[in-house]
Amino acid sequence: MERPLFGILAAAAFTALVQSSSATTGIIVVMAAQGFVTLPAGIAMAIGANIGTCVTAMLSSIGKPTEAVRAAAVHVVFNVAGALIWLGFIDQLANIAAWMSPAYPELDAAARLAAETPRQIANANTAFNVINTVIFLGFATAVAGLVRRLVPERVEPPTVLVESKYLDAQLLTTPALALNNVRLELGHMGGYVMEMIGGLGPALTSRDTKALQAIVRMDDKVDVLQQRILEYLGKIRGQAMSDKETELFQQLMNATVYLENAGDIVESELVPLLRRMVESGRRPSSTLIEMLGVLSEAAATALGHAIEAVTRADERLAQDVIAMKASQRQLVDQIYQHQAQQLEQAGADEIAGVRMEMEILERLRRLYSLARRIAKEVLPPEVALKSE
Repeated sequence: MERPLFGILAAAAFTALVQSSSATTGIIVVMAAQGFVTLPAGIAMAIGANIGTCVTAMLSSIGKPTEAVRAAAVHVVFNVAGALIWLGFIDQLANIAAWMSPAYPELDAAARLAAETPRQIANANTAFNVINTVIFLGFATAVAGLVRRLVPERVEPPTVLVESKYLDAQLLTTPALALNNVRLELGHMGGYVMEMIGGLGPALTSRDTKALQAIVRMDDKVDVLQQRILEYLGKIRGQAMSDKETELFQQLMNATVYLENAGDIVESELVPLLRRMVESGRRPSSTLIEMLGVLSEAAATALGHAIEAVTRADERLAQDVIAMKASQRQLVDQIYQHQAQQLEQAGADEIAGVRMEMEILERLRRLYSLARRIAKEVLPPEVALKSE
């Protein structure tokens, strides 16, 4: 331990194991009080204890943001560079510590060493950190630049909003199987559209603008899946396909576009209208809420059946969607009549609110129209034409 470098390394290793420089310094002080280490050896070990704490800092920075890792790196640079600075001046640091500490000349040699050395080691450790801090303050900018080079900014991977479930690249050489998987992926995409529609009513009832914003964010997933489906269809288009497969290809592409349009109506038109209604403080009548709820549920049901018809290639279910036209029209007419009565009785300040409700009605009607278009893509062309 009389060789400073060995003392530094031994104390650094011990501190790294126990994860506490205070514990190591305490042991050094006790050893000095018993006369086991001299002042220079004790100072070397105290310096090593400071280096050992770097392990604790680095371990705590694992998995943390770049700035946290850089803070730990500054701690390492400070302690290691400080140790290197004082490695050749331990005797001078011992003299400073002796000057700072009380002396007991009245004691004999052994007793005096035991009384003075522990305090001197503690004061040397304090002086080491204070002097190093003063020195490094003048080089703060340089140290910061060094640490930035040692720990460069991490490039965070882009956040993946949603992954496709069924678009298997291995099936591209078999268009029939690949197109069937596109059907399934449309069901995956449609699930998010249905979730968006399902969230409109509760958001309006609770007047929760955060819930409306969550619906807007969900449309981003719909857009991502539409892009993935269209890219996948583009790869299928490069394969040799039969006439029937070509026809199915076009139907699925159209259904994808219609389904994304439904999501856009919710995100870009219905949500802003509902937000305006909430922020204006207008509360629709219970009769209107009930009627709009019925229409919203009917549109959602039609769209849900249309999505399922595409996913399962179910022509009967597609025809059921188209057959809903009469009931949808009757319901829309009832609501329009109610709105006409409201306009007759509305004051000047209420007209804007009634118009807002009529705009909501129109968007819900368009959702059903898109559901019919999607359903028609499941039917043979001649049957779809008859349903016009």
